[in-house]
Amino acid sequence: MRAVTVANRAMLAQRRRVPVARKQKDLMAQSSLRVTRTPLVIVGLSLLVGGVLGFVAKAADQSGVNWLADVTTYPALWVVVLVVLARFVPGRVTATVSAAVLFVAMCLSYYATSEIVYGFPTPRFAMIWGVLAVTACPLYVFITSRALRRANPVLGAAALAVAIAVTLSDESVIQVWLSLRGLLEASPATRFGQALFDVVCTVGVIAMGRTRWQRILSLAFAIPLSVAAVFVIQDIAFASGLIG
Repeated sequence: MRAVTVANRAMLAQRRRVPVARKQKDLMAQSSLRVTRTPLVIVGLSLLVGGVLGFVAKAADQSGVNWLADVTTYPALWVVVLVVLARFVPGRVTATVSAAVLFVAMCLSYYATSEIVYGFPTPRFAMIWGVLAVTACPLYVFITSRALRRANPVLGAAALAVAIAVTLSDESVIQVWLSLRGLLEASPATRFGQALFDVVCTVGVIAMGRTRWQRILSLAFAIPLSVAAVFVIQDIAFASGLIG
């Protein structure tokens, strides 16, 4: 009789364990599905955001408002987008793919809007933007995402310094600074609005450092890089027709 009771208890315990084990498997399956879906959702959102940004950028170009057109023409805005992807998108691969998808979508949307809405033919140098969208943009995001997560602050600071240098490469801040000191006569070509936007973007990039030393060193590294960028990047951009 006692043996039967023990056997019954064992059977009851086994029956209780089966639903628990099944529930655990269901939870694990749901968690795995959620993890699998997350990168797809992020990439899908990147595609949508890129399309919207391309349309907005072209509309800003044609708005007749100089400072608004400058914001979407010069690199500060797009650099901040890259740093945001590198800093906040979980997973380096997801961040890298998202960067490529977003900027390809942005380029396609921009030139599609240009042709369909405004009637402008797509220029030859549009291919250059397309190449940058699938090479330089995702490469920078991959490197920066990895560097910002490292314990060594130097790598993350160097990646942020590159972003700051490119942000300031349009010379707007230098032009305004020289004009305020009386060393350069202010003119309609002096981009006060863009200079302010560049400063805001620079502060934003520095703030996205994960540690205090990343933020401090990024500013220190950015000073010489920014000087070089003004002389190098602008010349390359004008020579290639990217800015004109």
